[in-house]
Amino acid sequence: MHIQGLYKHFFSSGSRVEVFRDFSMQLPDQEITAVLGPSGCGKTTLLNILAGFVVPDSGSIEGMPGTISYLFQEPRLLPWRTVERNISIVLEHHIADAARRRESVDHYLALVGLQEFAQAYPHELSGGMRQRASIARAFACPSRMLLMDEPFQALDLDLKISLVEAFTSLWEEDPKTAVFVTHDIQEALLVADSVAVFSKAPARELTRIPVPGRRKQRSLTDSALTAAEQEIVSVLLGR
Repeated sequence: MHIQGLYKHFFSSGSRVEVFRDFSMQLPDQEITAVLGPSGCGKTTLLNILAGFVVPDSGSIEGMPGTISYLFQEPRLLPWRTVERNISIVLEHHIADAARRRESVDHYLALVGLQEFAQAYPHELSGGMRQRASIARAFACPSRMLLMDEPFQALDLDLKISLVEAFTSLWEEDPKTAVFVTHDIQEALLVADSVAVFSKAPARELTRIPVPGRRKQRSLTDSALTAAEQEIVSVLLGR
């Protein structure tokens, strides 16, 4: 997937804010590209352009898949639906048979450890469990691209690692081309295949750093990941 010559501006408090100016970026198929950069540099705007929520001023995006899943910072589950029905909603136009839909839902709930909570409502779950259900729904949707806007933000470390593990299990079973926006360098190194570091707006890709090691075997204490983290910090600090 290739983004070429992207331009986008907004008006804020009467001033013109240029987010992208002749911006280009490659997104490898069936890989997770993490995006890091200063606040306001256009990370979420990029996701919203890819999702079709925001129309760019000009530029081209080649190789876009037909269906996209979006994983937000908050779970965005429908409060009047059970966990099972929150996930089945993305399958209703793709799997006509109710028994097959239930089988698919059960499969994804098992992968995120929520099979015992299929009939629970969102308000009956903890925050981490709600986000697990949201991750399961994103993967249950028959999409080829996944957009992630800081889905592990504001979680304690143990819960974050647990959700990263659930996400990794789902992704390895069904690899999607993914763009993962985050402010957390260590989170990016645990999840992504490569890390793209953006400049301040108007954004440009300063560097692309491949993440070493197999995803499930990565540890933040590994010297290779420590070196990658130091390189990312140096780029962000402009050293």
